Amino acid sequence: AVAVAEEVAAAAQRVVKEERKTSAGTLEAVKAQLIRQLVMAQDTVRNTEESLHASQTEIESIRKAVVADEETRHNFFPLIPSWLSSTLQQDQSALQHKQQQLLESQGKLNSSMA
Repeated sequence: AVAVAEEVAAAAQRVVKEERKTSAGTLEAVKAQLIRQLVMAQDTVRNTEESLHASQTEIESIRKAVVADEETRHNFFPLIPSWLSSTLQQDQSALQHKQQQLLESQGKLNSSMA
């Protein structure tokens, strides 16, 4: 009976050792998996931060372009009416001059034919 009890105790100890090895192996596998997931999460965070920085840079660039466009519009557009008016007056003067030249040429032509 004592020998059987000792054999059962030894078998129980072997089972406990195997369970500990299996548990330790399982824990190592879980730990390795958690480390891989942590590395992937860190990569995701880094990529998101880089993407956010790129987006912020693009937004700043667009904002600067909008400000520049507004400044150009503010500074340049008020000049357009006076520029157009001046150009139209010059064109009108040139047209009147050409009209006068045509009338004079027509008058000379008419008198030479008469």
